[in-house]
Amino acid sequence: MADDCFICRKHQGQIKIPGGLLFEDEWVVVSRPANINYLAYLMLDTRRHVWELADLTTIESEAIGRTVSRMARALRDVCGVVHVYSFFLADAVPHAHFHVVGRYPGTPGEFWGRSVTDWPGAPRATLTELEALAGRLRHALAHP
Repeated sequence: MADDCFICRKHQGQIKIPGGLLFEDEWVVVSRPANINYLAYLMLDTRRHVWELADLTTIESEAIGRTVSRMARALRDVCGVVHVYSFFLADAVPHAHFHVVGRYPGTPGEFWGRSVTDWPGAPRATLTELEALAGRLRHALAHP
């Protein structure tokens, strides 16, 4: 763990995130983002410092694929979304991380894709509601 790495500190519980870690194995960690109140939003981080998809090992790639699929099912089953997006980013921190975000029924087309969280009619929650949702998501991720 690097003391100055936000993601490593998050994995170690040094950074508070709504509901804590939702799923983890040797290769990846799943949580909610710390500063987003859109309900159907999850993050997957690699445990290892890796900037690019091309730098992932085969085992890490397989773990990511399995886990992103599991995350999509959890968002569908727990949050009632009709479609799930996954965005890969690794520009600001040295961990490959995926934003896995659900689209709710009735979301207007102009808010599909990366704009899905901008829809004013999207379900949002308080911190207390996010904590309760995290428990249901944790259960769904543990029992796919």
